[in-house]
Amino acid sequence: MPPGFATTAAASGFAHFRRHWRFYAAHVAAFSLLCLICAAHVAWGATYLIRHYHWSVGEVGTVLGRHGVNIATFALGRENDRAIGVVIVDETAPIADAVLSELRTIPAVREVRLVRV
Repeated sequence: MPPGFATTAAASGFAHFRRHWRFYAAHVAAFSLLCLICAAHVAWGATYLIRHYHWSVGEVGTVLGRHGVNIATFALGRENDRAIGVVIVDETAPIADAVLSELRTIPAVREVRLVRV
């Protein structure tokens, strides 16, 4: 490479950004807005399901915590007009039938299944 090539390339790059700053500013703004929308969706998704479908994440978490079950993932979603909740636990010890029975007593819980993969 000839001497000063890096300086010329950098100057050329900066000149390009200065000429097309509106294009890059619009892209940065659009991606920032997209990130904001995605973060809001994730943050308020559970709250929406709790308010509109009377889900009680706290009750499920309390029951599992009382029995020493480690929650690996707690996901809430919606299918048609039904709220769907999936709890994936880290089964370091077998889950007792008493835990499943207690989960079934929660009014907002419609169905409890134990699936081992």
